[in-house]
Amino acid sequence: MKFIELFAGIGGFRYGLENVGFYYNNGQAKMHFKCVWANEIDKYACQIYRKNYREGELYEGDIAKVNTDDIPDGWTEFGTEGKISDTQRYKCCGNAIVVAVVKEVVSRLIISKYK
Repeated sequence: MKFIELFAGIGGFRYGLENVGFYYNNGQAKMHFKCVWANEIDKYACQIYRKNYREGELYEGDIAKVNTDDIPDGWTEFGTEGKISDTQRYKCCGNAIVVAVVKEVVSRLIISKYK
């Protein structure tokens, strides 16, 4: 399963998902989480993050200034298992992060993009 890591710090959330490495799909355990994009504003945390993970997917800076076109498409799709339904995708995202927080972050991104 692909995911993005907002307010990444040094990558602890990513470390946990990628090292535990399993999720359930239709009652069967599957083994793969892949971070496709991350964001962190603290330059020292970014230095550690880059030492621990490949450099390409980390956006260093204020999340309010993120260009949403820079976030990879399809980050909520399963990797090798194919696509999931919109209902299942919503459930996975809802279980992972609070919907109200996501709504607020996205609304601020949209507002900042059109200022």
